[in-house]
Amino acid sequence: MDAKETLARLPLTGSLFAILLGITFVLCRLHDQPIQTAVSAYHSQHLLKTEAPIYEDFYSKRLAIERLGSADRLAQFKSAQKNKLDSLISEFILSDRSFQPYLNEKSHLFFSAKEVDQWRNQRQHLEQLLLRLSSYQFALIPEQFKAAPEFSRLFSNLFMETEILNLFSNILCLMILFVLLEAYLIRRRFWAVLFCLGLTHASLYLLFADSLSAPLSGANVVIYFMFGLALTRYLRAYFRSRTAIRLCLSSLISILFIVKALLDIYYQFIFPAQSAGILLAAFTGVILAFMDFIWRPKPQAVDMNITKAETVTDLPADLRRVYQEALTALTRFNFAYARSSLAQLHTQVPESVQLLESRYHLEKLHPGEGHFWPLLKARLEQAIKYKDYSLLCKLFFDMQKNVDIEQESKNLLSPTAYLKIMHIFLEHHNLEKAEQSFNLLKTIADKSTVKQACQLLIEHFARKKLLAKQANYQALYDNL
Repeated sequence: MDAKETLARLPLTGSLFAILLGITFVLCRLHDQPIQTAVSAYHSQHLLKTEAPIYEDFYSKRLAIERLGSADRLAQFKSAQKNKLDSLISEFILSDRSFQPYLNEKSHLFFSAKEVDQWRNQRQHLEQLLLRLSSYQFALIPEQFKAAPEFSRLFSNLFMETEILNLFSNILCLMILFVLLEAYLIRRRFWAVLFCLGLTHASLYLLFADSLSAPLSGANVVIYFMFGLALTRYLRAYFRSRTAIRLCLSSLISILFIVKALLDIYYQFIFPAQSAGILLAAFTGVILAFMDFIWRPKPQAVDMNITKAETVTDLPADLRRVYQEALTALTRFNFAYARSSLAQLHTQVPESVQLLESRYHLEKLHPGEGHFWPLLKARLEQAIKYKDYSLLCKLFFDMQKNVDIEQESKNLLSPTAYLKIMHIFLEHHNLEKAEQSFNLLKTIADKSTVKQACQLLIEHFARKKLLAKQANYQALYDNL
């Protein structure tokens, strides 16, 4: 198995995000379908004949006087009336949330007093049906939010999608961008940024939107933020190294960005009221791509204190590539491959200090498999030889935390080695570790060696004026 096999991994965060969007879309569709059928049927049966001519007049005057709306939409409405497409006419009327307040205010001009009461009762029933739709429950609708603020809507709208084409384009872009970026992101900071972006985007929408604006929903703001992030990162990487692969990736992201933007504008998946939030999200991605706040630090051998292959001076040149590949496997969490590679290298170059250290840190994760204790012994012997106190403390801690310490420690080192360890700890005034070394020594050493170690402790405690400790070890010495 090659370490390179782990380089292209399915992005966990991106996959979860895409799955959540897909599940939300399906559940909302299943929930809304019978309600939308009931809404369309009720409106067509009770209100369409009355409201259709009033709505045409309302829309025409608003377009002519206030320049709100579009001539194309008006033409589509007239065409639907001409072809008697009742469901489409109802959709036009119900999607314009400014029409009901207008008709409610001007109802006395169009209806008699009895007809006004009947119309209002029918509209009230229709509104109750509309409020059950997912868009009215989870998307952000400006007049509804201002009348009764539900702050969960500021974030739930990100996962709410009604257009299947927008959903598929968002998921496709998400997966591509997360594949390119996720390995470099600090996830908790990334999600904190998305949280802030969602809040800012929703706030800007509420500032600029009115009843003519579509309900705010969909993950488009996340997509454009990630486009800004990815484009800037890979363009910077290309200008630093001028490699063909980075040029290709930068070009792919640019093309994908242009196609997505044109698609969203053409099908009106993004609209004027949310353009400020979208632009801010993209600009935020550009700014953060220049900062280290959101990026992981470059891998340093997964917190195992393993030096890079370029600094391994005690390895032959032809083996450094293999060593580097093993370290690459570690950064991709392919521990099995790294362990087998390092073990094979160590058999070829058993005198390598770096290889010994690298293997030790890996095998420390699996002490019960039998490879850890020989490596610990070799490193302890090195620490004793060079009187490396800091290393000895770390190794002694590793030795103590393993379950089989009592059994394994008897065969790990000779009594003389434990005596030397105790000497080093006493020289650095680490009395606790010195006593622990003595306890290990007395289980395997003969009486003369134990008495020698006991005498060392007595003398040290006497110099430190630790009389109780001195008396305890003196009693032990006398009983040997």
